[in-house]
Amino acid sequence: MSRLLLLPGWGMENAVWEPILEDLSQEIQLDSFDWRGVKSLAEFSSRVVTYLNHQQPKSLILLGWSLGSLVALDIARQYPSIVSKIILVGGTSRFTALGREYEAGWHARIVERMKRQLARDPDKTLKAFYTSMFSRKELEQGYDHRFLTDIQTYFEGDDLESLILGLDYLLQVDYRNALTVQAPILLIHGEEDEICPLGAARYISEQAKSAVLRTIPGAGHIPFYTKPGLCLEWMKAFLRGELLD
Repeated sequence: MSRLLLLPGWGMENAVWEPILEDLSQEIQLDSFDWRGVKSLAEFSSRVVTYLNHQQPKSLILLGWSLGSLVALDIARQYPSIVSKIILVGGTSRFTALGREYEAGWHARIVERMKRQLARDPDKTLKAFYTSMFSRKELEQGYDHRFLTDIQTYFEGDDLESLILGLDYLLQVDYRNALTVQAPILLIHGEEDEICPLGAARYISEQAKSAVLRTIPGAGHIPFYTKPGLCLEWMKAFLRGELLD
């Protein structure tokens, strides 16, 4: 029996999956990770590797969001024999741009500036980041205020060292070479995503052999929070093998 691993984004915790967790759990066995307290760049993937060594699942499905999409691609590259499917939400294979070679990402200097801002004022920096996850339409609908309330209620918080390491991870890793994986990939992306631009998902869909891209007009970086019904519809179909037929 397959297991679905939930791999969240930067500065996020397991509670972020709440809008889709119950429905997904009726389809498949779930296990989730977060990145609280990481001490090295390698730990983002090694946490999953430790789990795999202990559980030894025969079949694995990965659901990676944002930073978690990079971890998912790394795990799929390392364990091609057991990773059967991959779902990437707001996903990317490289977070920072490389000039004309790869334009679908942030400039590295923006992430470096964010690291400095985080060191000076973590709360203000995190709040600004969380707000930027939502499109203009979603902000008008108050999703940012709802999300900030949820964080205060359900998140435990992370230390500064771990958060900065997360930004270093986004600066340094490049898993475009992992797009040769054979596992089918479902990409779900908000068309107004300012964290991982739509071009990042389009790049994956063009490079990966078995990838399908589904976009959501008016959605930002966290569509499973603002459009959970639609995301679940696509995810469930993909898990059942229906979407790529």
